[in-house]
Amino acid sequence: MATPHVVGVVAEMLQSTPTATPQTISTNLLNQASTNVVKNPSGSPNRLLYKSP
Repeated sequence: MATPHVVGVVAEMLQSTPTATPQTISTNLLNQASTNVVKNPSGSPNRLLYKSP
């Protein structure tokens, strides 16, 4: 379920900033994500992206 969530966040970013580059979107996603939240991440980057309703 992570992919639909992230795509929704990206869609909102592009709605507010239609000229954003892929690098800008990537940087914004990483900056918004919390780190070290997932217990036992098994080699994942261990980031959690939260978007309020």
